[in-house]
Amino acid sequence: MIKNIASQTHLLTLFFSLIFIIYLSACAQEAKISDVSKLSAELFTAIQNKDYDKALTFYSKDFFSMMPPNAWMEHLKDINSKLGDLQEIKLNSKTASTIFSGKRFIFTYTNRYKNGLAKETVVFFQNVKKQEIKIHSHKIESALLPGSRLR
Repeated sequence: MIKNIASQTHLLTLFFSLIFIIYLSACAQEAKISDVSKLSAELFTAIQNKDYDKALTFYSKDFFSMMPPNAWMEHLKDINSKLGDLQEIKLNSKTASTIFSGKRFIFTYTNRYKNGLAKETVVFFQNVKKQEIKIHSHKIESALLPGSRLR
């Protein structure tokens, strides 16, 4: 009986050790909000420089399943034609949350363009299976954009 208890204790120790190792390895690969902040800055630098080809590299396949890359590029160009050049990027908030399938980062901005302001919400996502971080959603609202909720 003592041998049986010792065996069970050993198995429990191994089990919890394995869980702890898996937890540590998952934490080591999880993106930090500072990593996503850098990606966001690179995105807006590309948009500011009108380097739309580079800007498109930050978006996920899921994003492009809703709007093809060429259509999104034309949308960004259309926004530039209405709002003017991006002059100032102002981060309002950034949050991170873990969900079952990965980690989501939500950044909100009030950006100043030559002709006015735009509220932008960019949602980055890091899938559990893929460690890359890509934009899942990007919403741009301004009183200068037709159909925008900001008036």
